[in-house]
Amino acid sequence: MISDEVQKYKKMEEKFLQEFHSKNGSYFLISSQWLNNWKKKVGYEGDPNNSIQLGNINIDIGQKPKQVLKYDPFELHPWNIQLKPNLVEGIDYQIIDNHMWQFLKEFNKKRVEFTIERDSYLNNEGQRQIQAYLKCIKFVPIFPSALQKLQTSMIEGEQQISPIAQISEVVTILSKTLKTVTSARFVTKDNIRLYKLGSSWNLENLKIFLLQQFKEKKQLIEFTDIEFLNPADNKQIKDYNFEKDQILIMDAKEIHNTFLIQNNLFELEEKCIYCSNYQNLKFNCVCKKVKYCSESCLQQHSNQHIQICEKQNDTDEILINLLPNPQSKQGLTGLRNLGNTCYMNSALQCLSNTPEISRYFLDNSFKFDINQENALGTNGEFASLFSYLLKRLWFDKQSSISPFQFKKLVGKLSPNFAGNAQHDAQEFITLTLDLLNEDLNRIKVKPYVEIPDNNNRPDDIVSQEQWDCFKKRNDSLIVDELYGQYRSKLQCPICQKISITFDPYLMVNVTIPQEQKKVLEFYIIDPENLWLSKTVTHYYEPELRLKEVLQFKSKEWLNCEWDQIILTLSSTFSIEEVFLDQRLELLKKQLKQDKKLQLRKLTVQEQIISNEQQVHVLIHNQIQTLNNWKKDITPTMYFILSQNYKYKEIHMFLFDCFKNVLKNFAEFDQNWLNSDNLEDIYQQNILDKYWKIMFKSNQRYQVNCSYCYKAYCNDCPLEFVDKIFGDCFQREDKLLQPEIQIIWLKPCREKIDDIYTEYQKIYDPNYKAPFVNLNWDKNQKNNKQQQAYTLEHCLEYSTKPEQLQADNTWYCSGCKDHVQAHKTLQIYKTSKILIFHLKRFKNSYKLFKSKLQTNILYPEKLDMSNFVLHKENNNLYELYAICNHIGESGSGHYTAFCKNNGDWYKFDDSIVSKETNSIVTPNAYVLFYRRIDQINVEYDLQAILKKNIDLLLADEVFKKHLQNLQQDNSENIDPQKQDQSSIHKQQVQHSDQIAKQEINVINNQSSCDQNKVEDYGNKDQL
Repeated sequence: MISDEVQKYKKMEEKFLQEFHSKNGSYFLISSQWLNNWKKKVGYEGDPNNSIQLGNINIDIGQKPKQVLKYDPFELHPWNIQLKPNLVEGIDYQIIDNHMWQFLKEFNKKRVEFTIERDSYLNNEGQRQIQAYLKCIKFVPIFPSALQKLQTSMIEGEQQISPIAQISEVVTILSKTLKTVTSARFVTKDNIRLYKLGSSWNLENLKIFLLQQFKEKKQLIEFTDIEFLNPADNKQIKDYNFEKDQILIMDAKEIHNTFLIQNNLFELEEKCIYCSNYQNLKFNCVCKKVKYCSESCLQQHSNQHIQICEKQNDTDEILINLLPNPQSKQGLTGLRNLGNTCYMNSALQCLSNTPEISRYFLDNSFKFDINQENALGTNGEFASLFSYLLKRLWFDKQSSISPFQFKKLVGKLSPNFAGNAQHDAQEFITLTLDLLNEDLNRIKVKPYVEIPDNNNRPDDIVSQEQWDCFKKRNDSLIVDELYGQYRSKLQCPICQKISITFDPYLMVNVTIPQEQKKVLEFYIIDPENLWLSKTVTHYYEPELRLKEVLQFKSKEWLNCEWDQIILTLSSTFSIEEVFLDQRLELLKKQLKQDKKLQLRKLTVQEQIISNEQQVHVLIHNQIQTLNNWKKDITPTMYFILSQNYKYKEIHMFLFDCFKNVLKNFAEFDQNWLNSDNLEDIYQQNILDKYWKIMFKSNQRYQVNCSYCYKAYCNDCPLEFVDKIFGDCFQREDKLLQPEIQIIWLKPCREKIDDIYTEYQKIYDPNYKAPFVNLNWDKNQKNNKQQQAYTLEHCLEYSTKPEQLQADNTWYCSGCKDHVQAHKTLQIYKTSKILIFHLKRFKNSYKLFKSKLQTNILYPEKLDMSNFVLHKENNNLYELYAICNHIGESGSGHYTAFCKNNGDWYKFDDSIVSKETNSIVTPNAYVLFYRRIDQINVEYDLQAILKKNIDLLLADEVFKKHLQNLQQDNSENIDPQKQDQSSIHKQQVQHSDQIAKQEINVINNQSSCDQNKVEDYGNKDQL
């Protein structure tokens, strides 16, 4: 009698044979041997034979191939299983459909070794066939991360692909598989391109070629014999006729990178400025200078880009159209911060509000002096762009503008100022004035000049000679207004020979007097809770030694004698010994990274241990993480133990030290501490419940552990026994540095993890840290901050002789040797504009320079008579601009105070506001003073502009620079703006007509209401 299983299978088999040639899709391969055994077992053609044992299905016909990429999903994808070679359909395996496969799999209780699923196709005769065997192809994936490792190895191997698979299907499968790769990060969409290399390529010459391309840092790789497998061509793998060992390259696209192989079918990908991905950028900002990959990227980045965005109309604007009008801001326009450019903004505002400079550029007088022959200049490019910036600050009606083009040019001319790093405003001012001096130097070709010797002649003669030598090479408005002259005296300390020179200066460097006391931080560990510490700031003399500090401060800090303190230089993972006779200056240099100078009061037990029995032990507070790592939660501590201690006494010693720490944890009963038998309480409730204590193994190569005497030791438990601690020091391979680990256990894990991020946090809300008297430190610190010097005192201090450093010696012609001479620098002659640089920043052993916060009191009216040797000129000056630096070195912010039309204004990047508070602050860094002339020369901006109007478009340098700006911007101009662009070109071509129109504009403006004229043309402003 035929069983139900056989009948059901025969019906499925009959249906499969009827539909096979007409039904598309995939089918399953099953071992003929297994299928025949199954038929005998169930009685397919006779009586059933239950004695037959069926093994796993397809164990004899399938195998897992070795390939570069395992297709996703790993266990289900049919290309991850390969048919053994040389098998024949009908003999070694049979074809069945999905229903038959699921039926047989369920019968065998899902014991399947290999699931072999294959696609079907119609042959030329219209008969359906199964593509049983996959195509084995040499496969090489390339992407930037892989090329970086190419020197050691190239990713290559075999890849199994169905010959009848469409290229689009292969691309989709590989793209999905890339998501499972963990060694690199790929984009999730359109992330691969496939290429077939010519038959001349092999793995060896391919690696050499790729390595050469990588070393040459080529963005795109160009192959000479390569074919792109285009998914749009509707071709199958077999259509490309892959020969044996012919290579298939997969060009994979990583995140923040582009494809590597040059392909002319695709547009060149660019980097999106917002998401940093390489794509076809089709969305432009209104300025046409920044592109984005999507509308969402453009919108999300707009808030950041607006700071540097210069719209099309702004950058294409002709400078001749920038004229004063009733809406002009008259120098009260802010400058947007482009990313750490506050140093530039504050410096430019000070220069903009220097009338002698701003007038020269606003009325275009500078165009007469542009030097196109000076090799040290920029052919007027820098001066023209500086003029453009000043005109926008004075004539524009916007509340703030972007100095992006100016910043870009400065970075090009001086790479030190490229990028968005913070810089020194004083250095930027010097660079700007130097560039302007070279661009506007009236000396077209600098001659060679020999500076005459002093020869003990009168100072006035020698100084004039050396000034004339300087003027023969430097003659500009910058020199006329801003340059003065130093008298530099060098005296040999051996033969007393004196050398006197007169050097030009652009800026007066003012030395700030400073005390010799310096700051050192101590971390006082709370004696009541060893996980808590308090920072104490101590001011010290450079030559002071550590012992002297402790003798003076131990009572105040820890209420004990200095010899009852243990001092360590600790971090979370290490600890160093500190010598009491060490100088504090040298000690401070050791406080790098996360190291702290910790002070701890010795416990009563530690103090009574004799010197002969003392053992300094490192104590580590740790937690054991879920993966059994030991993680430190507090800096390592030093404790003193006795060699005579038993192991159980060490336990009780630590329990006594950390009992106040244990109080802060849940389920800890404080009544335990009042028990008469603490040892029993400790063993029952603390040990192996709140913590376990271990010796850190000191087992070394060929030396057994000093605690357990084992050759292989991974930390030894500190047992609660009567064993003597000192026995570890009696062996030949004696213990060198004992270390103990306190491993904090559950249920404390949650609390301990909090401590790991902030181990000084107080968990008990009722706990109060011990009071530490810091009055001495606070008072001294406040006195230091309140200490102030006048500018006059600093000028006098700057004239004191100082000895040259050993790396900056002077050659003495008397001694015929380089000596550390004594140098005295005095102001011999002042300039019309005096710029004082307060030397607040000084070199330090740290990464950044340190800053002096000393308050300098500077007057609004300054008499320089007492500080100038040559007293021909009027030496009365008035303050008109201040460049401020707020904060510390490397992390501060620059602002400016400038006097405009008689009132003081604060310039804080794009924000300009009237300053009603005192302008004398401790933040002053660069001071700008103007000589007070008794005769005020009237200045009429409109009249001078009218006089020079015919030169506004005659400057070839400016026209060339303007054309470059227009050309850069016109490359991405929208078609809708072509009419506007053509009108603009007509304006440039008809410059004469524009000039006439502007003359009329100025004439009309001159006849306007006098009140309106005063708004933008008042002579007191410029």
